[in-house]
Formats: sequence, structure tokens, C-alpha cells
Amino acid sequence: MAKPQRRRRKGAPAPTATLRALRESETRYRVLAEQSSLGIVIHKDFIIRYANPALVTLFGYGRIGEVIGRDLRGVLAPSDRPRTEGYPTGRRQGEPVTPRYRCQAVRKDGTRLWVEVTASAVAWGGEAAVLATVADFTERKRSEELAGDQTRLAQMIARGAPLPELLEALARMIEGHSDGMLASILLLDPDGVHLRHGAAPSLPASYTSAIDGLVIGPDVGSCGSAAYLGEPVVVSKIDTDARWVAFRELALGHDLRACWSTPIKSSEGRVLGTLALYYREPREPGLWELTLIDVATQLAAIAIEREAIALRSVAHLANAAAHEINNPLTVILGRLSMLADRVPAQTPEHAWVSSALGAAIRIQGIIGRMHEITRLEYMPNQAENLPPTLDIRKSSEGSPEPPPAGR
Repeated sequence: MAKPQRRRRKGAPAPTATLRALRESETRYRVLAEQSSLGIVIHKDFIIRYANPALVTLFGYGRIGEVIGRDLRGVLAPSDRPRTEGYPTGRRQGEPVTPRYRCQAVRKDGTRLWVEVTASAVAWGGEAAVLATVADFTERKRSEELAGDQTRLAQMIARGAPLPELLEALARMIEGHSDGMLASILLLDPDGVHLRHGAAPSLPASYTSAIDGLVIGPDVGSCGSAAYLGEPVVVSKIDTDARWVAFRELALGHDLRACWSTPIKSSEGRVLGTLALYYREPREPGLWELTLIDVATQLAAIAIEREAIALRSVAHLANAAAHEINNPLTVILGRLSMLADRVPAQTPEHAWVSSALGAAIRIQGIIGRMHEITRLEYMPNQAENLPPTLDIRKSSEGSPEPPPAGR
């Protein structure tokens, strides 16, 4: 007996038409996905089943085959991997899997980026899976964090923090914005010839000590050349650059392979020092590193100039005070000396006069040191590099005794 044929519902498309429509729909979605600037990934229990070209490029791979079958959790930064525990899968198609969230991911070369992920449940190959779009917002995140750091440094400058503290904070700030960077700030000595250590929190102390006092010149490493020429000097390969011949062994011995140095300039264009960024592998600056250099050199210039202005203000004040005190002091010293000659020795009166004369001589020593301070036009190296004669406290130590009576 012949099997009765099932009647097709009136208006229903033929099976071939349905399959054709599904294939056309899949093709349209695939074309859209492959042309999208957003990264798109479909995964089942975090194993990647599909990835579009934008996602492959975003994570630094060369072809889609390198990504398919990879565990998606492997591209997350270690600090963000615990967030995947209990991650829901297998929900109905179109139902949100998790709210939109931001996290750090790791590219194939190890560099990090910030991404924003939005996911929902889908059917893939007849199984429940997760479709996620991945947007890179690293530059925006970096800019926000850098702006916050700039504000904190500006507040330190406004509070009058000591220059060494400011420069160390600045070096650490820019190091925190680029993996593998080692920052160094050198200050140009008042003689305009030598570079002195300012800050280098991550460089070996033996290296910073060796380059402290470096004489600038057109072919003196990166920093000596930058200070001499007044322009940036980028050395991407220390082991082959002619400017590093005299310092190559020193740098390579500390595993330093690249060094980019930029002069720090005053508002008048005068070189105040250098900002150097070292790396342990050959490397050239990118747009982000150039932004960091620009921000850091501006902040360093403000900090150094503020210090110079403060020191000049102290010098002017010391000069005025020394002048006002010195004139009457000269008269007092003359009168006390005459009195000491006239008062008989071994009397209480002579002891009083001698004591007063000794105090006046000590004040004269202080005035002399204040005059030395007035010759200080610009000294970025702070108290630890000031000549001992500029310590006015020494005027009370080892002062000459007043002349004995009768001379």
C-alpha cells in the first residue's frame, strides 16, 4: 500500500527555498562580521569556534587558523582570568550571557590592551555557544590614566615637593605606562657641560653612578648628544650605534639595548637636562611613547624651573638681608674691637666684650655665606650637591676667636 504523501502547508516555502534562505542569511552575517571593525568571536566553553579578521588582528595574530581552537581565557590578563569562573553558557539564543564589561587582554607578543566585551547566547552548529564582540579602547583608557597621573604630579609641584621626589615620581609614572621601560632623568650642571643624576628608580645603581657627571658632546651616547644638540636622539640599537662606542660595553653589560633621549628645556628654550627611556631589547618609539615623552619633559621642565625660581628668590632675599645687616655690623665690630683693647683683661667686663665680639664675628661669617648664595643663579641638584661653604649653619662652628685684648 502506497504511503500517503504529506501535504505541504499552503504558503510554506519549499525545503530548497528554506535552505537557500538560511545559506543567504549566513553569508550576509559572515560578510558583515568579516568587514566589521569590531572583533567578533564565537566560543563554546571558551574554545574559539569562529573569529573574524578584526579579532585576529586585535590580538596580534597573522591568520585565523592561529586562533581557532584556542582557549579564549588564555588571552586575558592573569588578573582578569578569575572573572571567567562560573561564566554562564548554554542559554537560549539571544539571551544576554553577561553584562558588558571591560578587562585587560594580552596580545601574542605579550603587550597588553584594554577591551570592552559584550556577549550573548547563540546557536552554532546545533549547539549552544556564546557570541562576543570585542572593542579595543586602550588608547582612551591610557589617556584617562595619564591625565590622572599628570594631575597628581601637578599637585606635587604646587605643594612644593622637593625636586628629587618629583623627578622620581615622574620617572615611575611614565614607566607605569609602558611595559619594559626604564626611565632616567639627568640634570645639566650649572657649568653647562656635565650631566648629573636626577632620577632613575629602575636602572641599576652601578649604571647611574657610572654616567653621573657625563660630559656632553655631539657623539656622547643618547643623553650627552641630546643635551649638546638640544634635540631628541633615538638609538634603537645600542650595540651598533656609533654614538655609543665609548659606553657600549657599560650599557650592554647592564642589558640595556635601546635608549631614546629628549632634552628637557626651559620656557626660554634653554636645556635643563634630559629624559631617557631605556629598553632591554632593540626598539623604536611608537605614537604612545612619543606622547609619554612629550608629557614627561613638560612636567620635568616645570618642576626644574620652579626649583630654579625658588633658589633665585632665596638668593635675592639673602642678598638684600646681607646688605642691610652688613653695614651696621661693620660699625659694631669696629666699636667692640676698640672696646676690647681698652677694657682690662681678666675682668668681667672684658669677658662680656669678648663674648659680644665673638657673636658679631659669627654673624659676619653668616653674612659672608649669604653673599655666596647670591652668586647662585641656577642649581638644579639640590642640597646634596651644594658646596659646603653654602651651609650657613657652619658659621657657628669653628668661628675664629675674638682678638685678645691689648693687640
